Amino acid sequence: MKNQRSIVHAVCLLLFLLSIRAAPAASFTNGSFELGEFPPAAGQAELTNGDTRLAAWTIAGNGGPIAWIFGQSPGAGLDFDPVDGTHQLTFNGGNRNPGTTLSQSFDTVVGEDYEVTFYVGRLGSGTGTVRLTASVMSSTGQQLGNLIAIPPSHGYGERQQLVFRATTATCRLVFTDTSTATISVDLALDNVAVSPLALRAAIQVSVVDVCWESLTNRTYQVQYRSDLTTNMWSDLGSPAPGDGGTVCISDSVRGQLRRFYRVVKLP
Repeated sequence: MKNQRSIVHAVCLLLFLLSIRAAPAASFTNGSFELGEFPPAAGQAELTNGDTRLAAWTIAGNGGPIAWIFGQSPGAGLDFDPVDGTHQLTFNGGNRNPGTTLSQSFDTVVGEDYEVTFYVGRLGSGTGTVRLTASVMSSTGQQLGNLIAIPPSHGYGERQQLVFRATTATCRLVFTDTSTATISVDLALDNVAVSPLALRAAIQVSVVDVCWESLTNRTYQVQYRSDLTTNMWSDLGSPAPGDGGTVCISDSVRGQLRRFYRVVKLP
């Protein structure tokens, strides 16, 4: 009984140590731009330098305003939906200059790794390069990470990821419109998130053994196929003689999505 209590206490202590080691969720908010003082009667609002209507975010820089849009805005060339929720942002509308920044500060744990994820889109018929630069800064002004995101030719592209390690208790995420083209073409931004970086482990199998109980004076052939919808089987190696015990044939499966096996007793 005493040993059982010791084991329980040891497990509880381990769980406690793990709990104080894990980084808490960052106090990042409003990454899909759903919160704030959005005009209820309008489909969009222009956010200029110093505007505070978009909750948790700060608008600055020397470029054109940011458009805070409900759904789509076909008249402005925005003919695709937000990635998440009902709102999205566009930069440098009206053929105005790039250089506007969108930023937010959030809590971090010093020494912990975090990831910033977001989606960048392109709208309009104009040509040239549009891009959005994402940077993470410490509270002392040190740059902890930087990513230049270039959207596809139309709509949103794949999820962007920026990884950084916190060096101060508060960090700041800054998006800067660094486009070189602004005439009839704009940037869109949506679904921004900041979270502790999760370790993603994977189990990879490079070799499998196909084994069976054999009989003496019998010969066997291992066969395989990669799809159950076909009845085409391929031989795996040469026929194997039985010895009255367990016989195994090895197969290299690295890079294979799936394989099915059978063992055939030869006449």
